[in-house]
Amino acid sequence: MKNKYGFVLTEALIAVGILGVGVVIMSAVVTNAISATKTSRDYLLAQNLTTEAVEAVKNIRDTNWLLRPNDKTCWLVINPVALRDPNANCATQQSAQQNVNYVVNFNSGDWNMSQVMGSDLNLQNGASVNAGFLLYEQPGRTGVFYGNTVRPTPSRFYRSVKFTNVTASMAEFIVSVQWFDGAKKRKIDRVLTIQNYL
Repeated sequence: MKNKYGFVLTEALIAVGILGVGVVIMSAVVTNAISATKTSRDYLLAQNLTTEAVEAVKNIRDTNWLLRPNDKTCWLVINPVALRDPNANCATQQSAQQNVNYVVNFNSGDWNMSQVMGSDLNLQNGASVNAGFLLYEQPGRTGVFYGNTVRPTPSRFYRSVKFTNVTASMAEFIVSVQWFDGAKKRKIDRVLTIQNYL
C-alpha cells in the first residue's frame, strides 16, 4: 500500500512537471507570435509609407504638367502651388536637385516637397537623428500619419526622398523609411525612375 502512494505522488509530480514545461513552451510560442505580428505590422506600415511618398512625387510631377503643359522645365518644381500664379516663372521656382534630401508633405489638398538640411537619413542607436525626417501620427488613430510637419504625436518612422539622378527627361529617386524595432534598425528602400513625357 505504501508503494502505491509513492507511485501516485511520483506520477503527480511528473504530470505537474510536464504541464509546467508545456506552459513555458506555449508562452514562448505566443510571445514569438506576438513579436512576429508586430514586426509584420511595422513592415506593412513602412511599405505603405514608402508607396505614399512614391505616389506623392508622381502627383507633384503630374500637377506641374497640368499647371504648365507647355513648359518642359517645370516638371520637377517641388511646390506646385507656386505655379498656380500665372506670372510665376519656372526658372525662379525651386526644382528637385540631385543628391538632396526631401520630405513630402500634404498641405491644403496639395502635395509638395521640402528640403531637409543636414545628413542623410541613417538611424543609429544612441545617435541623434535629423528630426526633419520624422513622421507624426494622428492622435487616437494608430497607423494614420501626418507627414513630416511638426505635430503633437511623433511616430517611430522616419522617411526621406533623395533624387540620385536628375536630367531634363528623367529623374531617379530613392524613398527610404526607417524605424527602430527594439534595438534593431529596420529599413525599406524603394528606387524609382520617373519620366518627363512633355
